[in-house]
Amino acid sequence: MNDPLAFPWALICSVPDKNSIPSLREFTLWLTRILQEKAVQYGCSHRFDKEPKAVYYTTPGNEKEVRTTYSIVHSDHPEVIVVFHILPAPNSNEYKLMKELADEYDLIRQGILLENAMTYFEECDIKEVLGNMLQWFNRRISQLVALEKKACTKFSLQIGERGKHATNIISFPMSNVTAAVEKVLHGKDHDISQNVNVKASVEVFGYPASFNEFEIANIFNNFRVIKVVKNLNDGAVVEFVNEFHAVQAAVEYDRSWIDSVHLLAVTPIHPEIIKEVERALRDEHISCQSPVLLLFKKANLCKR
Repeated sequence: MNDPLAFPWALICSVPDKNSIPSLREFTLWLTRILQEKAVQYGCSHRFDKEPKAVYYTTPGNEKEVRTTYSIVHSDHPEVIVVFHILPAPNSNEYKLMKELADEYDLIRQGILLENAMTYFEECDIKEVLGNMLQWFNRRISQLVALEKKACTKFSLQIGERGKHATNIISFPMSNVTAAVEKVLHGKDHDISQNVNVKASVEVFGYPASFNEFEIANIFNNFRVIKVVKNLNDGAVVEFVNEFHAVQAAVEYDRSWIDSVHLLAVTPIHPEIIKEVERALRDEHISCQSPVLLLFKKANLCKR
């Protein structure tokens, strides 16, 4: 069964012996399984695909190959969130490139020394290793959501009324700070849909309360998500690349369980899109007879 919350991942092996790739792949499968088990114990929500989206080899010391590989991951597998990189030695050039390129392509990176991978961390405190990895994943996700070190973020906090006496803070990771301040202090209650394409958007409820925008978007990893805006009522508005994705996301994910506790509610905002979803759901096989859903068929977006 496909897990919509699992992180898609890739493996890069910068090692002397290309023949060791199968064993390194098996090691990484083991690592993702045990990380997922420990995440539950530590109260994290991190889960991983059962298989890598891709496995790559680069020659140790070859900077061009490393740069090309990360570029290929970005272009050919845009769904990949996590990259596990097997490094040939401590403080290697590959380690520096991994940090640089993961930042450039907004990836969660996890470097592992070849000797530790081959021995499954035999000489290490495995509990400490896994704990450090999970803490790093949490920090990195927060960085990506907050767009730290970028010129600006998705979110801002306005202090004071609009005009010359107002100031904006743009380094906050919370999506609703501005809305909360304006609603509580200024009595403003702007419709959250004003800043999104309503026809291409759905309202989502039922996900874990701890989820941030990054994790909410990852629920819909089969579709192109443009924006996620959490509102003040334990829900979120998710904007897709177009209305066709919004219809299909509502059809596929409404009333679906994302784990043993959380049942999603996914509802379009625009009346026309609501009608299209209702029409699709009336047909047990999603017949694709309506004008909007016919376009799904042409675009191979109508899943059977």
